[in-house]
Amino acid sequence: MRLRGLSGARDEFHLAAALTCIGVLLGRHHYISLPYPHYPNLFTCVTGPTSGARKTGALRTAIDLLLTPLAGRQLGRTLHVARGMSGSGEGLLEHVADTAHTRSRSLLIYEEELATSLRKMRSESSTLAPFLLQAADALSPMTLATRRRPLTATAPTVALLAATTVEWLTSSLREDDVYGGLVNRILWFS
Repeated sequence: MRLRGLSGARDEFHLAAALTCIGVLLGRHHYISLPYPHYPNLFTCVTGPTSGARKTGALRTAIDLLLTPLAGRQLGRTLHVARGMSGSGEGLLEHVADTAHTRSRSLLIYEEELATSLRKMRSESSTLAPFLLQAADALSPMTLATRRRPLTATAPTVALLAATTVEWLTSSLREDDVYGGLVNRILWFS
């Protein structure tokens, strides 16, 4: 089946977006054990030229077809879609943090330009990088010390669905981003 008619994007981009959305829906209910559990909380990024690749179209199509129809329905946990990482790790953790009645929340972070966020994460005061590293590794519980109160999330599912251009990525990328950071935890589709 060809998906290109949905948004004009490449089939690989639709596959990346669909796998990420399905993974966030599956949550921590399914995993592969090699030698410890690997959950389907994928961090994916599609790369291609500006405009012609239709990267954003593929991402939005997956969210609209797979996640939006489930909004407001009972999934056994809370599902939230965060548009961008412009805030902090604290702000994103609040979406999946434990409350008196809810644990095991799911969050899909949808970022239209990943390279911009990579630059923001380098600030020493940024809590975004520590949050994303914990989320990518599916640590439980996830915690961040905050100014107001400590936040804890028990067994959250956090996925990242992003896009960028090769030019923006190579101009923004540093060696530390690859070796000790988030970049080596992302599935890249080009």
